Amino acid sequence: MGKYTYVSCWTEDDETIPMWYMYAGKEMGVRISLPQDMFKDYSFIDGFSGVNVSEILRAIDLVNAPIMLWKLPGSEYKGKNYLIIPVESDKPATFYRRIVYVDDVLSLTKELALMVDNEEDSYYNFDLGNVGVLKHKRWAFQKESRFLLRIIPTDGETSLYKPKELVEQLKEALDTEMEPHFNSYDLPLKDDIFEHMIVTLSPSITKGERLIVEALLNQYAPKAKLMESSLKNYVQMK
Repeated sequence: MGKYTYVSCWTEDDETIPMWYMYAGKEMGVRISLPQDMFKDYSFIDGFSGVNVSEILRAIDLVNAPIMLWKLPGSEYKGKNYLIIPVESDKPATFYRRIVYVDDVLSLTKELALMVDNEEDSYYNFDLGNVGVLKHKRWAFQKESRFLLRIIPTDGETSLYKPKELVEQLKEALDTEMEPHFNSYDLPLKDDIFEHMIVTLSPSITKGERLIVEALLNQYAPKAKLMESSLKNYVQMK
């Protein structure tokens, strides 16, 4: 199931020496900080057919009617050979998760997809809640958080409104070890998000690399904030 789980990995922790060493160059690294709610929201599209439910409700003066917002436009949730399990904007726990660090990942994930047999029928029972959110405790220093999307490959058109059909497609993908149809998915950022960006320079950044970062920000994110590392006077990256 992991290969159908797409993640964007971040940390909520303060600067740490191991993170600088592992994920940035000694003299050219930067740390990019953005608000957690960085991705665009989209109005719910009824049946994904182009009818905007939110606009209809407002048009008939149901001012206080709830407006359903999603992290993808309706047209993106299904294609000829894939399905994206929908993500509601007002339910961040299904989209943004803090990593849980455990002693044994395998023992907690080996039964996430189980075939259940009884006298009348057999069916799959899926528990996707822990897929992509467990790591061994040796990585606990990262204090990692992730945005997650579940994208299921299909061999034809499938309906999001028929749960049994969706489960059958997921079962088929797992049974046949179907490969994903793409390696990544680009989720649009909010138009003004770079205005809230903070870029922290490596503790040992060179003058030349600093000039490059400044030039890039001036061109692409002039309102972003540039900061010195809090470790600058305490650590010399070697």
